[in-house]
Amino acid sequence: MRLGIVIPSYNEEENVEELVKEILVALKSYDFELAFVNDGSKDKTGELVDRLARTHEKIEAIHHETNKGYAEALKTGFNNGISKGMDAILIMDSDLTHDPKDIPKFIKSFNEGADIVVGSRYVPGGGMTNVPPRRVFISKTANFMFRVILGLKVKDVSSGFRGYKREVLENIRIQSDSFQIHVELTTKAARSGYIIKEVPIMLENRRMGTSSFNLSKVAMKYVKLVIRLRLKRNT
Repeated sequence: MRLGIVIPSYNEEENVEELVKEILVALKSYDFELAFVNDGSKDKTGELVDRLARTHEKIEAIHHETNKGYAEALKTGFNNGISKGMDAILIMDSDLTHDPKDIPKFIKSFNEGADIVVGSRYVPGGGMTNVPPRRVFISKTANFMFRVILGLKVKDVSSGFRGYKREVLENIRIQSDSFQIHVELTTKAARSGYIIKEVPIMLENRRMGTSSFNLSKVAMKYVKLVIRLRLKRNT
């Protein structure tokens, strides 16, 4: 299968080169293309991904002139992968919190029939290392809420390390504008009968750089999304 990897990046100059090295080692025997979506970075991320794209034929650099946010960066990457006829599109973070060695697990699950593959912290073999206890508590609480209120069987609904078959992205209308995009896609895909599988991952706290994740804003967007999706199911 042809795998497209989308990596949204904002001010990640300390991490992108190391991430590429690890991906190239992990996927040396696989057919893939990698697209960095530089989302208006103010540091040297744009220059670095351009240089990486010139050096490696499997790497592409896409740039937003201004910071449009996580969801818009993903939509740009999705559209790019769809236009190139990728069979599946995998998303991972650019801050080295996701281990490229796990990517073959996703490919195996796609080949076995999955439409969506979620890298899960909450299935046997998965977990988190060096993540602050407050964030662990909030993540577990939020995912419990997603499962109960939205009726989902997926244990790690909010995971940002995941992949979608092309037809899922072609057929589901995305309305989210932030990190809740994966909750929306998972919920709509489950209701449409798509096959969702989880593979274990170990999420590592970022090694370098500063996170742009705003917990309070994201939490509020999650609440609004859950209400909207719940109401839609009842209408």
